[in-house]
Amino acid sequence: MKKRMTLDRKIQSILDRGPMAALYFAVAANALRQIVEQNDDRFVSGMFGGLIDAATVRRCVAEIDKTLNEPTP
Repeated sequence: MKKRMTLDRKIQSILDRGPMAALYFAVAANALRQIVEQNDDRFVSGMFGGLIDAATVRRCVAEIDKTLNEPTP
């Protein structure tokens, strides 16, 4: 039986291809942060089909941004 390819697995597979994929991810995360910061709650929630409230989106985007910008040891 073939294992179902989830979005998480697809993203991990792409990131395993090399440093350019990680750079694309970082740029996309930064663009998402900017869009979330510049728009109201209705727009932000609408980006996810209204399935995720704006506060959750903002919190998750901030967490991703924080993680990406933490200094490496």
